[in-house]
Amino acid sequence: MEEYCLGRTGRADKERLLHNPKHRQRLGNESIESSPGEKDFKVLVGEKINISQECVLTVKKGSRILGCIKCGQQVEGGLFPAVLNLATNALITTNATCGEKGREMYCKLVEHVPGQPARNPQCRICDQRSRVPHQRHPITNAIDGKNTWWQSPSIQNGIEYHYVTITLDLQQIFQIAYVIVKAANSPRPGNWILERSLDGVNYQPWQYYAITDSECLTRYNIHPRPGTPSYIKDDEVICTSYYSKIHPLENGEVRSDVVL
Repeated sequence: MEEYCLGRTGRADKERLLHNPKHRQRLGNESIESSPGEKDFKVLVGEKINISQECVLTVKKGSRILGCIKCGQQVEGGLFPAVLNLATNALITTNATCGEKGREMYCKLVEHVPGQPARNPQCRICDQRSRVPHQRHPITNAIDGKNTWWQSPSIQNGIEYHYVTITLDLQQIFQIAYVIVKAANSPRPGNWILERSLDGVNYQPWQYYAITDSECLTRYNIHPRPGTPSYIKDDEVICTSYYSKIHPLENGEVRSDVVL
């Protein structure tokens, strides 16, 4: 029998078991019954369910489960699926992009060595209506897998650009293992919140980021988790300053492990 699995116990609030209720299957002498839960083409049955136990029971009952990923390995505690990059097939939107209202200039931060002449600022033009490809930096660049990037508006354009929202719609419910955000020609974001939603309307914080540990308290009223981010409980929401340092000035990464 081919081995399939639902995944590991994690932070997904609702999980649905997938299989076709209109067809009865048999595994040896045992009849495979339909699930009493909801059936659709989402990934995730029930609200406080032990996913590892559900996975084991399902593998024993059936040879194939729709929507589950074939496992190549069994380890203690259950079967673990391959990791997929969900962002590549997602819908991504933002409330602001550099050059969407016309030509504007943006400048990169540059290193300054004390005692040495200051380097000239490195500035470029962005214009979403331009016929020149390298002047357009739409939000879709963030997930296209190419050497392109999304450019936010300069904060010199107004206080409203101090707060920019990016929404990634996965179009169905998944259990997320980790989230990686990579900066392009600027430092990583300082103070920001990673949120999640099951319906696209109601959002809950998943992790807080702050420039300093003290800002975890002053901005979010959460005690900081010093050093490399770690978790005590699987559903814990923490605040960290680990990924909000100004260096590196380019190509820095933020990694959020949301499943233990």
